[in-house]
Amino acid sequence: MASILDSIRSAGVVGQGGGGFPTHVKLAGRFDWLVVNGAECEPLLYADQAIMERHAEALVSTLLRLKRDLGIARVSLALKEEYERAVAALSRALASRETGIELFLLGAFYPSGDEHLLTYEVTGRLTPPGGIPLQVGVVTVNVETLLNIGRALDGEPVTHTYLTLGGLVEQPVTVRVPVGTIIRDLLQAVGGIHRGGFALLDGGPMMGFLRSPNEGVTKLTKGLLLLPRNHRVIRSRLLTLEQIRTIGQSSCDDCKRCTDVCPRYLIGHPLRPHLIMAQLPLLGRGYHPIFEEAHLCCECNVCELWSCPCELSPRAVNAWIRRNLKPRRPSPKPLPWGVHPWYQQRKVPTAALNDRLGLNGMDRFAPFEELDFLVRRVRIALKQNVGLPAKPLVQPGERVGRGQPIAEPAPDQLGAMLHASIEGTVRSLEPDFIEIVK
Repeated sequence: MASILDSIRSAGVVGQGGGGFPTHVKLAGRFDWLVVNGAECEPLLYADQAIMERHAEALVSTLLRLKRDLGIARVSLALKEEYERAVAALSRALASRETGIELFLLGAFYPSGDEHLLTYEVTGRLTPPGGIPLQVGVVTVNVETLLNIGRALDGEPVTHTYLTLGGLVEQPVTVRVPVGTIIRDLLQAVGGIHRGGFALLDGGPMMGFLRSPNEGVTKLTKGLLLLPRNHRVIRSRLLTLEQIRTIGQSSCDDCKRCTDVCPRYLIGHPLRPHLIMAQLPLLGRGYHPIFEEAHLCCECNVCELWSCPCELSPRAVNAWIRRNLKPRRPSPKPLPWGVHPWYQQRKVPTAALNDRLGLNGMDRFAPFEELDFLVRRVRIALKQNVGLPAKPLVQPGERVGRGQPIAEPAPDQLGAMLHASIEGTVRSLEPDFIEIVK
């Protein structure tokens, strides 16, 4: 087990379906059920589906090795039933050998990829509020993380990532590019956009965040979406704290819809966004015990982009509290009823979500393509995962080869290794990134 974890650590493998938790730390815990997350629940994203279609045999082989060497009792591959090509590819790979691996098919709802919901759907086990699935003997890994684990066991570090280019592009496409590829260079390589006036999201429309085209893609970049600047999704990202507070105080009528459909609330976590919104006058100016519940929020954005008739943003309020206020009480206990009796009925259908967001015209299939694109420069961010930024191991002017370690976490600190994604010369060391040019 130690050698497997050392290989994964040395390769810089992190969780590529969420916040980027270092995988070697995750797999070092005690668990009996491994769940592979292929839900890819955000609209407009197709990278994980491409991985499952193209690398089904490799994914299954890696799972068999982990199952054997780590002594894992149960393994489940979870993806949406509507991903027909991926389901077919994985079914063939599993049928070709005796694996003991379950293929678990999910419905088309959002956020099926949230690890707490996924754990409950697949295993029936409820993660405690504020906790992690490991506390109930479950570990979840994204399909691209699993692919990188397999490569790490063969001595190959993480240097590339799969992502979807979608939205206001001529043709949506899924590609594999070196980590650190400049977003502007990538957009030009795929033909640019079909009209101007766009904003750039890293990730999906529900949980993505605004990026500059001059930045580099990271290990965690699953999609780059170009949306109109006046799109509802973009407008919500540009609101200031003062605007959120002012608009919320004048518009929130305590209808409770945000709480009624909150995925974490529906699995029994004491998160009630409507009660937090009722205390908006105190936000940034004082404290209220209800603010503690914001630390349970997964920021899925169902509250704002699906439920709120006034387009208010409990997610942004919760995010501000999570960043600025430390929890003052121990981990909360689940609500007395556990899973809500209307849990199934209140799931958010993906097709209806696309319609609500006004994305139907942009929701076009993004097939995988091998880019004929020579990446001549990369900007590799020093912080690409949960934990502290990595410390550079190279100096300006130094020649590096692809796969060479260029930064590492400080001793005894949570973090992940970084490697050169192209061969070239270190042009500069900046506070946030290392730039390498051919």
